[in-house]
Amino acid sequence: MVTLKIYKYVSASLIASAICLGTVSCTDDHFNVDTSGAEGGNATQTLWEQISSRGELSNFATLLSNTPYFKDENQVYKKQDGTSYTLMDALNGSGKQFTVFAPTNTAFTATDLTAALNDLTDPDKSYEAFLKYGGNNIVNFRYDKSGSGEEDLYSLNGKKVVFDRATGSYKGIPLKQANIAATNGILHTMDEAVPFSYNLDQLIRLDNRFSKLRQWIIEHDTIYFSESLSAEGGSDENGNPIYVDSVYSRQNQLYSFRDYEEANEDWLMPHKSFRAYLNNEDSIWAMAIPTDAAWDAAMDKLDSMFIYSPAYADKEKENAFTTKNASADPLICDADSLKELAKRMEIASTLVFNLRQQPRDPGAPFWTIETFTAATDMPSMFNTRLDTFFVLNELGERAEHGDVRNWIFQGSTPETMSNGLAYPIDNWCFWNRDNCKDLDIKVSLSSVFQLNLFSGSYEHVSFASSNSKLTTDSLLGSVSDNYFLYFRNGTAAPKVDFKLYDSENKTQVLSGVPYKVGIVMVPDFFRNNTDSIVGDSLKNLLAVQIKYINGASLTGRPSETTKKFDNVTYEGNKVDTIWVGEITFPYTYRNITESYPVMTIESKAKNTAIYPRGRFQHPFSIDRIILKAKKEE
Repeated sequence: MVTLKIYKYVSASLIASAICLGTVSCTDDHFNVDTSGAEGGNATQTLWEQISSRGELSNFATLLSNTPYFKDENQVYKKQDGTSYTLMDALNGSGKQFTVFAPTNTAFTATDLTAALNDLTDPDKSYEAFLKYGGNNIVNFRYDKSGSGEEDLYSLNGKKVVFDRATGSYKGIPLKQANIAATNGILHTMDEAVPFSYNLDQLIRLDNRFSKLRQWIIEHDTIYFSESLSAEGGSDENGNPIYVDSVYSRQNQLYSFRDYEEANEDWLMPHKSFRAYLNNEDSIWAMAIPTDAAWDAAMDKLDSMFIYSPAYADKEKENAFTTKNASADPLICDADSLKELAKRMEIASTLVFNLRQQPRDPGAPFWTIETFTAATDMPSMFNTRLDTFFVLNELGERAEHGDVRNWIFQGSTPETMSNGLAYPIDNWCFWNRDNCKDLDIKVSLSSVFQLNLFSGSYEHVSFASSNSKLTTDSLLGSVSDNYFLYFRNGTAAPKVDFKLYDSENKTQVLSGVPYKVGIVMVPDFFRNNTDSIVGDSLKNLLAVQIKYINGASLTGRPSETTKKFDNVTYEGNKVDTIWVGEITFPYTYRNITESYPVMTIESKAKNTAIYPRGRFQHPFSIDRIILKAKKEE
């Protein structure tokens, strides 16, 4: 179980940096302000006194006097005596400057006030009421209507709002009266309500439809405490300060563009992040958000694919050994805990799409919320982890037209957020194309297991595609990246071990999933970059075996077993994928970065069949190794 972490900050600048990243925090900035330039001359009243004295703002005044001043959904600012601050208290003080865009009774009616007060008296809804109402109309610092430029302001609820001085509008709402001076800021009034919408982070944290995803996010929250920004109220008997108002900020590691480093005995790789700041008001995301029913169904669907062994062989340490059959200390994990963490991570990490980065026609502008929702043709999209989703045509090939959103978002109607689009989904369907990925392993020197113990010789064979008939003749096939590896052992039979780990795509095998095993073989004449003996090619007869984890022994050490595929024949007349058979792993290697199955390929041709007496050879050349997962029907 991931635990909530709390750190202590002694520098206010670090909190300020956190605000820029979209974290929830508040500061107590003190500065001198010249109030003489505002309408009304030198101010003598506080913002609260200005608001409460104006009959047309009476509903808003009642709201302010009943609205707690929240730091976040779990914290309210406190006075010196320990009681809660209200927004009225904040606007009646003299230590901090605010700008208030106050709705008149025309914009905020008696009916609106009753609904807001009902929410404020409900502990489960009071924070939402703060966000929707008072926190939506107040910004830190002083902004009068002078000049003609636009400025991005941030209200107390964290929303970015455009203040257009040329048109005299706030978030598109025209000001009725501007620049009413106060000793602690500026008051503007409006006859229309300021629109409000959650950002994606707020929606997930506050909407009970998504409590399972919310719990996963909360477990990755880190809370930072700031001594310099917190108010002291004396000391205890040991001289330690007692804080009557503690200031915290929150960051979430899952929102980072880097994976979350959480290494311990139960977890052997970083957690996969969203790679998206879901609380950033400057971004535009589209997110498939599973309801609790969809989350539970996905957890059930993934259950058989994420069965972990209590122990794994540490193949990375064994890879460096200079002695054959030596074993390293095993990797021990809490299999049940790892299984739950891995399943939750697989569900959550695939869900977010950056709208601005989605494919578009050459020269077309970046997508906006409006153009994205209006579009009718979107054959492909990729999420923030660069997993690509696309429409298939009748032949099972990638289509040029269609709308992949129908599959990704399951026909859900989007809900517009302040930083993108939320698509509530009742069916998490990503397993078909994402979680059950094929392993496509490019054979290179780094893919060979215990290369330093290989008794034969090897050759990295490359050729230029610009002048090679071999790469343009479709009858002969082609190799990936224009190179392959050639193995031999003098006149004897070579035997080579390979890591079954797709390092390029960070893909490992799942449990309970049938994999079709293929080897992409390369003809011997490719080494000479000639097709002069295509009609007289040399064959290979191979034995293939895969060694993999089969649980743990009574002593807790990993137990491995082997599946063999004999009499694998390659005709040697073109680049060809030889499908040797099928295998299902009882335990997954997903997220166990130090361990993987090992495939052994060995020549088994009899000496009497070796060229020139026969048409076989011992050396062999390999381009790739493929484990093709059987997808869900």
